[in-house]
Amino acid sequence: SDQNRIFVVGDLEANKLEASSEHGLVASQAGWDRSPSSVAWSCDGKAIFVTAEEEGHAKIFEIRSGQHTPYALTKKGSVSDVVPLRTPGEIFYSGSSLIDNSTFAIIKHESTAEAAPSTVWTHSNSNHGNKFGLKEQQVSSIWTPASNPKINKEVHSWVIKPSNFDSSKTYPVAYLIHGGPQGAWGDSWSTRWNPAVFAEQSFIVITPNITGSTGYGQAFTDAINKNWGGDPLVDIENVFEWVGKNLHEADNKRAVALGASYGGYMMNCKCLGYLVIITITFAA
Repeated sequence: SDQNRIFVVGDLEANKLEASSEHGLVASQAGWDRSPSSVAWSCDGKAIFVTAEEEGHAKIFEIRSGQHTPYALTKKGSVSDVVPLRTPGEIFYSGSSLIDNSTFAIIKHESTAEAAPSTVWTHSNSNHGNKFGLKEQQVSSIWTPASNPKINKEVHSWVIKPSNFDSSKTYPVAYLIHGGPQGAWGDSWSTRWNPAVFAEQSFIVITPNITGSTGYGQAFTDAINKNWGGDPLVDIENVFEWVGKNLHEADNKRAVALGASYGGYMMNCKCLGYLVIITITFAA
């Protein structure tokens, strides 16, 4: 999963295309260890807005002349599309989250990182998950020791609890392993592998973003090369052990691990013999 870079090309008609530092847009990416996936120019042409994964979210980042690094305009959920509006400082975007299948919003921001964007308008077809009986309180994060602390010291996992969660009870645990292998579990809605579907069957769901996951630095993504059954497996084991010691409502004696594609490959690793394994693999 190569890291995308942004370049401004001054003359598309030239025989040789050369990157330009116009507006400082190229230089501003120095030291920014993320991979932008989409680009939209501001209406005044003085900035660009990109979407990029960052620690389990897909955020909007602004890149403007004079900024040392891109500035995140959103924090929660996962943005899927961005449209700058003609009203100065306003941006329309769409996205989703682990409990909401649709988010639409207009935010207004100033051209300085010190000023946090404000929400002008927002809408959700699911009423922010309420129509499904879901709520933000079901979702949290844990950070567990990484297999190779020289790259990243910790591994991030989403934790999704049932909507009727009772802290006085214990629940079986479903560990969902993502495919890719270079991919990630994000704070986004899925119609294929939806953690909320498992959680609503009275499971506590853990979705580890193990070695090879995107959005946690390029070195962490690249570390899975020729290492499919090594560090990622240790990361999963570390998550399992941490949950058993620290999440008292999670009953690891009643645990299941599930995966498709690369996740299906990981389910065949013999070291996961202490779990009930569900494997789903796909032929290319």
